[in-house]
Amino acid sequence: MSPRKAREIPTTSGVYQIRCKENGKIYIGSAINLESRWHSLAAVVHKGFIAPGGAVVRITNLSAFCRAAGLCEAHMFELKNGKRPSHKGWTWKHDADQAFDA
Repeated sequence: MSPRKAREIPTTSGVYQIRCKENGKIYIGSAINLESRWHSLAAVVHKGFIAPGGAVVRITNLSAFCRAAGLCEAHMFELKNGKRPSHKGWTWKHDADQAFDA
């Protein structure tokens, strides 16, 4: 089953995994409604990523952004959750999202 086709994602509860193609690490999560979780992960606005050049970047689809930029999605989630200090020059600052709220 391809996870990118919404009609193939079940609405039942279950466990899912996200595998980093770069290093093979796996993120495992669970959800009551897998389809809803898939869409919510894609719709989240991430407002605290700091690019290697120092600019605060707002990312609305982290998966697509990581594919386009050659970044590991699992590493970027670890970065955001404080489990990793940086990834390929990218960092995360929790109060950086205030720049977008004004």
